[in-house]
Amino acid sequence: MLIYWSILVIIFGILVYVLRSGHKKKAGRPSSHKKKHHSSSHEHEFGKWTPIDFRAPSPPVYPDWSIETTKPLPYRPFKYGPDYFITMGLRRLDLDDWIELDNQWARFHEEKKARLATERASRLCKTTPEAHDAALETMELLSEYL
Repeated sequence: MLIYWSILVIIFGILVYVLRSGHKKKAGRPSSHKKKHHSSSHEHEFGKWTPIDFRAPSPPVYPDWSIETTKPLPYRPFKYGPDYFITMGLRRLDLDDWIELDNQWARFHEEKKARLATERASRLCKTTPEAHDAALETMELLSEYL
């Protein structure tokens, strides 16, 4: 009887070993064929950027919104508790919620204007020549939004 149990345990062990080893991927050289890249609406050459026409949609009107009375929206970037692990979260920007103005805006704006009126103004905000076009584009997009 002991021999039968031993043979059964050995057969079961071999069966488990064969089944588990069949599911492992073999590490080898990566395949030489190139993966297809998901393209947007048009194909473009790597490293070349072709500008496209973009107009930001007009944001909807917020009901009961006022620059004097609207309180800042609560911003809670972290969940409460000691065991919260910060992970990268990337998602598409909802253009309706891009800029949020509240009753604190005037105070911050006056403070920034005062800083720009000092002798240190030239060192407060700088744009590299490479980013100048992008900065102008962002400023234009912001002015259209507001």
